[in-house]
Amino acid sequence: MAVGNDNSNKKTDSGRLEADIEQLKKDLKKLNETLVGIGREGLDAVQTEGAARLEALRKEADDLAKRLKSKGQSQYDALEAQVQDKPLLTLMAAFGLGLIISRLIDRR
Repeated sequence: MAVGNDNSNKKTDSGRLEADIEQLKKDLKKLNETLVGIGREGLDAVQTEGAARLEALRKEADDLAKRLKSKGQSQYDALEAQVQDKPLLTLMAAFGLGLIISRLIDRR
């Protein structure tokens, strides 16, 4: 009878072990799903934050472009007024600057 009782214990232990393995598989699957969910949430958060920062940088770049355009226009207007007020002096300055640049380029 000891042999029959021993086989019965082995079957019971084997059955418990199989049940534990199945439960472990289920737990691992659930853990994997949880980790994937956390990863997706993290990715979504990073994408949202990145999009917000990109939009802020885009607005900042637009503001900077507007300021630069305005400043450039005012400089252009000032130069145009100077040329209209003193055309001969401006022409001589441009000729002199061109002469200096041509001399510098010739020295190569």
